[in-house]
Amino acid sequence: MNKTLEDRLGKMAMLLIFGYLGLQQVLSFMISFRIREYIEFWPLALLSQLCGVIFMALVLYFTLTRLPPRDTAEGIMPRVVSVAGTFAMMLLIVLPPEAIGRPSAWFPPC
Repeated sequence: MNKTLEDRLGKMAMLLIFGYLGLQQVLSFMISFRIREYIEFWPLALLSQLCGVIFMALVLYFTLTRLPPRDTAEGIMPRVVSVAGTFAMMLLIVLPPEAIGRPSAWFPPC
């Protein structure tokens, strides 16, 4: 496969995936803002979601503006490993939020 075509297909896939995730973040932020009176510590919740929106926007921006690769590794495995390693932590953004328990449950008494 042509390297330029392969690069464009990879870029398009990333834009579609992270565009969808970014849209989900924006919608979640808007919903949380509308129901803020029901959310405990809503300023922190909104700040957290806003940071997620900004992060997704930065991923999209840097994907769009990155330079073409100078050299590439052969095969599919280096690509899969590099993308998985780069974006594995992004799973934390799309996981549903959990209630924070009491701090005493995390640390034993002294």
